[in-house]
Amino acid sequence: MNLKREQYFVYAWRYEGDAIACKIGKSSVGAFWGRTAPARTHDYRDIEILGIQLCDSEADAKSQEKYLRNKRFERVRPDREWVYLTDDVWNWINTDCMENPPQLKEFDVFTNHRQGKKGEERNITEKARQRKKRAKEKLDAEEYEAALEGFDGVLELRPNDAETYFYLGIARYELEGPGYAVVDNFGEAIRLKPDMVEAYLYRGECKVFMADFREQYDNAIADFDKAIQLEPDSAAAYVARGLTDFDEIVCFYDEVIRLNPQDVKAYFYRGVAKFYLNQGEEAKQDFLIAKQLVEQAGNTCNIFRVDQYLHLLK
Repeated sequence: MNLKREQYFVYAWRYEGDAIACKIGKSSVGAFWGRTAPARTHDYRDIEILGIQLCDSEADAKSQEKYLRNKRFERVRPDREWVYLTDDVWNWINTDCMENPPQLKEFDVFTNHRQGKKGEERNITEKARQRKKRAKEKLDAEEYEAALEGFDGVLELRPNDAETYFYLGIARYELEGPGYAVVDNFGEAIRLKPDMVEAYLYRGECKVFMADFREQYDNAIADFDKAIQLEPDSAAAYVARGLTDFDEIVCFYDEVIRLNPQDVKAYFYRGVAKFYLNQGEEAKQDFLIAKQLVEQAGNTCNIFRVDQYLHLLK
């Protein structure tokens, strides 16, 4: 089978594992990669070509595409090219399309080969962009485990992406609490982008609320001072710098709890401040309330490492 660049056809494809719908479209051999590239970024999976119906001309392919989507098959949405993957669709594929797997493989290899290394790099870049977008949506929705997995996936493609390390650190901070792994994530973001003010602020905050804060104190101060140096007008940087004044922390979170008695983080952070002010019994009460609120919410992971501080207070 000799494929020609200008050869027109109607194709059907779906994301691997999707048993509900498939996309019906028209293209030429030369334009096929560009038509399908966005789909190749979906959920780490490549697309699966179900069938390709060769046509006599571009006009013939356009007419066939319109007929299949508007009359013969049922669309998932009127404004999309996707149709439900019904028995009628399979019948069209089996009757009118190329069925021989080697032919379909040859077709896909042909279109990939024409793109060369430049096209492959563009595809990796787009795939990483799409993964980061989805992971950021998970982070914004407070689905931290999914966000963590998503950002790890981005780094598989783009291991030197500073922003991804920063978001990974936030997701891990929210999921696991302050710790060395979180510090390392923010540290990597800073290494790749030394002027990232927010990374210094988050890393400094993480160090403040780690169980071995006394060992981290100078490092936390250095992070906040660096953020102020980079952005002297940043109110957030000066507020963060105040985190090292534990009396101020207690007063701040007293007000937060007054306004929202269910704020888990407020109890935890106030408990940490009281811990370092040697107010052990009061700190213990805050930690116990934080733990109770976490358990009531059905959260099985010890997000804020409450147990670690309770153990230190025994």
